[in-house]
Amino acid sequence: MNPDEETCIIPKTPLEIYGTYRVLNPKGALPQQAWKIDNKISTPLPLELIMDVDFLMLDSTSMKQLQESQKGEKKKILERIEEIVHERGKMHNPITNSGGVMVGTVHSFGSCFLDVHAEEKQECVVGARIIPVVSLTALPLLIHHCCDLEGDKILLKGKAVVFAGMRICIIPQEMSTSLALASIDISSLVPQVQRTLLDILNKRGLLSLTKKSPVIHVLVIGLGKAGMTALYTLKELQELHPHPMKILAVDYDKEKVNKIKELGLVTAAETIDAREASTLFSFVADHTEGEGCDLVINVVNVPGTESSSVLSVRQGVYRGSIIFFSMSTHFAHAALATDGVGKDATMIIGNGVADRQFTAMFALLQKYPTLSAFVDIQ
Repeated sequence: MNPDEETCIIPKTPLEIYGTYRVLNPKGALPQQAWKIDNKISTPLPLELIMDVDFLMLDSTSMKQLQESQKGEKKKILERIEEIVHERGKMHNPITNSGGVMVGTVHSFGSCFLDVHAEEKQECVVGARIIPVVSLTALPLLIHHCCDLEGDKILLKGKAVVFAGMRICIIPQEMSTSLALASIDISSLVPQVQRTLLDILNKRGLLSLTKKSPVIHVLVIGLGKAGMTALYTLKELQELHPHPMKILAVDYDKEKVNKIKELGLVTAAETIDAREASTLFSFVADHTEGEGCDLVINVVNVPGTESSSVLSVRQGVYRGSIIFFSMSTHFAHAALATDGVGKDATMIIGNGVADRQFTAMFALLQKYPTLSAFVDIQ
């Protein structure tokens, strides 16, 4: 590497809130895309937060690769992690091109950091527990010592930098770290479901309840922690807007389907493999008088359910919407599925960022202990 590439210069551009000034190679890239970033950490620069890192939670793909390449030897795995961070200035596995998340506490922050994070100003204090809502592949990390390995969790002593343009989750004092970690990756689903359903009601002029208000049909595909979160979000919306609504749900796991029925969260639920388009279509048709659903929320963790989702939505003037929240979705297949069945469906890519996502998720967990317990054990 060129000695010039090791010099970190701060450019005065709007992009500095994303940490571009710490990119060493290649110049001009964002930290996540970069091969190497500057991980020298002393006092925070104006748009930086420095955190004391308690542990890294590596993504399963990266952890599996490290386990296999180091033959499962804990010491060698920890040494390899230290090597990667030394080479790249971040925990960015060069083989899997993936990272994970980190958990720690606020050590200090720069003079302008809280100007960007105005909403968190009261909670973002030295010593607060936080989770940066960004992959390890984008965060400068300085490891003093890797202490231990517990599953996918790397216990260590070290520091990291979070840039002002990144989102942070401040863990409520009364919440366990495990619950915060388990819920954070699905937290954006809550406001996305809320606003999508409210948009549907608004466009149909149904926010004001009348005797002739038609029933709204919603289908949840997949009953893991994201599916359960979607159902409790719908339950809360029904309480706020008591509009006639039928909630349908499917999963290939019979135990999960039975659990949902016991909790009374759905109008109808059935054990169905959502990759079987004809089976799912028949289930939806039976419970919607053949009209299809106004909203389909797809949170499965396998590909091949795109066509089923498209088949399940309402068509016509009040065409249905689909939230594809799962990263296993093949979006090209979803787009082509509309051609195959001639449906003009509104398709929404569920992403990991949504306004109010943490406050909305944490409020839901606090209100419904059953959801909290379910999410925490997944």
